[in-house]
Amino acid sequence: MSQKATYKELEELIKERTAELAKANKQLRLEIIERKLAEEKTRSANAELNQIVDAISGGICLIDKNFNVLKANQGILTLCGISIDETTGKKCYETFSSDLCNTPECILTKILSGEEHIEMEMEKKCINGKTIPCILSATPFRAHDGELIGIVEHLTDITLRKKYENELKDSLRGLRKSLRGTIRAMALTVETRDPYTSGHQQRVADLARSIAKEMGFSRDKITGIRMAGALHDIGKIAIPVEILSKPGQLNGMEFELIRDHPQIGYNILKSIKFPWPVAKIVLQHHERMDGSGYPQGLSGEGILLEARILGVADVVEAMTSNRPYRAALGIDKGLEEISINRGKLYDIKVVDTCLKLFKENKFKFKI
Repeated sequence: MSQKATYKELEELIKERTAELAKANKQLRLEIIERKLAEEKTRSANAELNQIVDAISGGICLIDKNFNVLKANQGILTLCGISIDETTGKKCYETFSSDLCNTPECILTKILSGEEHIEMEMEKKCINGKTIPCILSATPFRAHDGELIGIVEHLTDITLRKKYENELKDSLRGLRKSLRGTIRAMALTVETRDPYTSGHQQRVADLARSIAKEMGFSRDKITGIRMAGALHDIGKIAIPVEILSKPGQLNGMEFELIRDHPQIGYNILKSIKFPWPVAKIVLQHHERMDGSGYPQGLSGEGILLEARILGVADVVEAMTSNRPYRAALGIDKGLEEISINRGKLYDIKVVDTCLKLFKENKFKFKI
């Protein structure tokens, strides 16, 4: 092969390699452009996402598995009154702590242990000392391959809600206090007309409340029974004083008037919107398990349990107190009466509970 042919082959090879290099260079430029476009799209998407996250009501915080704050939206910064610099490089328990931090109940710890969603009411304590009552919702934050990175916390400020709740509770306490005062005034109205039963309604209410408590009633139901007890003889306001204080035996007509007092009490109370069935309890407190009571002749389960409790308390207290027509018979006679008629006139469980209270010295009438 001549030297001239060798140079020509070399030129061809150089041209070929140059063309390949140009093609590769062009491809590389296209890839770089595509990568820059992709990066720009990513930046744009991240910017849009950040705007969306910042616009979300409430605070959002991204925390990694090592308790580092990776991201805090504008909502949480505004909520806590802190800057982004105060969250950068901080641990979550240094920035937005709570009483659960560094305990087995820690939100992040529970998510890392496998829980998928946690929602609860709590107080968040910010780095600047501000305390925020909030609803916290936490979920796992995962990478594309499913690996757990950390958690996303969403905080909803409930400061105003708590304020209104407290105001409502204060208002409710005031209303309950007024209601108790009104009931006491109504009870005293009856007692001023019938001095022999002075304090009777309150003592019955105290015993009925203790029986209900021993039977496991809720606080709300116990309150209702106590209210009914304090008013159970309100119907006697319509009975002539001469009959209420008559020292001798009542005749048939007089006794019928006395028997009207549960119905009269019901008529007085039925229009008052109590949170409990006070009027019905008052109406039924002289009903008996065998149907021999009054005014409706109800029996068994047809009588409200609250009324059955009140009926037992009423009998026991009445027999321990003086009456115009007899002296006090004493607590033993009262307990003997409900024991003898247990299951016949009086509810078995109520009687057993009442007897237990006195036997175990858990109750004593106040003089």
